[in-house]
Amino acid sequence: MTAPRYRPGRSDADLAVSDRADDTSLHTGTRPEPIGTRRVGALFEQVLQHEPAVEDGPAAVYRRVDRMRRRRVRTLLATGVGLVLAIGAIGYGVTTVLLPRAATLTAADTTPAVPSEPVLAVLAPVLAEKGYRIVPRAPLGGTGWRQYLVVAGDGKPQGLVEISAYATPSGLCFPVLADAKACARPQLAPGYVDYVRYSADKDVDWQVTEVIARRRADGRTIAVLATGERGTGSATAGRPPLTGLEAVRVAVDPRTARAFAPQERCATPDAACPALKVPVPQKS
Repeated sequence: MTAPRYRPGRSDADLAVSDRADDTSLHTGTRPEPIGTRRVGALFEQVLQHEPAVEDGPAAVYRRVDRMRRRRVRTLLATGVGLVLAIGAIGYGVTTVLLPRAATLTAADTTPAVPSEPVLAVLAPVLAEKGYRIVPRAPLGGTGWRQYLVVAGDGKPQGLVEISAYATPSGLCFPVLADAKACARPQLAPGYVDYVRYSADKDVDWQVTEVIARRRADGRTIAVLATGERGTGSATAGRPPLTGLEAVRVAVDPRTARAFAPQERCATPDAACPALKVPVPQKS
């Protein structure tokens, strides 16, 4: 029986553990594997488990490199497409915000605009009741006067409506067609507006409806002249687009007078102003 071994600085418990380990080694015939060796082996297993098998050789390595290259190419392509889409979105936003205003201004520059919207607010509804509409046509108007081309729903022209403004602060002698020296007695519309209607339908080539209206407050006088389409040879086809009553509605409406600035006025005779069938008398 082997006597216990004593080593300096070791307790009896440590000697017992050492003896058991020695006995195990003696019975199995193997030496215990150091702990550090086991840890290094585990690390090598983790490193090598994703590597290609040894028998694959260089071919596996090249395949792996090729896959990495393809992933890199796909990433670059995706990044490029994303940049292109981002740039396109930014450009669209800028175009949407900034260009509509420029496009509107361009259209306004190239398309004749009908002046005096207040007049349209009065005239357009009256014509719409008959299925007519207003189409811009040069000359649209000038200082103290406006002109509107009227067409039917089928696009056929129905004549012109010309509206002009005059200043008659000292009073007005409304003309009489049958007597150039007489003054007609006007009718009174709401707002203290005197008016007289005129109609000329004897000439089939130029049928006219005209209204002259004067505001008592300031003498502002409005003349509405509606002429039918000329050259038709027919009284029906050449009928003016406004009847006498419809022309009165436009002439006495306060919005029509307000559509002209105070300094706007026609002077008779004036080639730039409409040629009225019944001219508005002007005092010198």
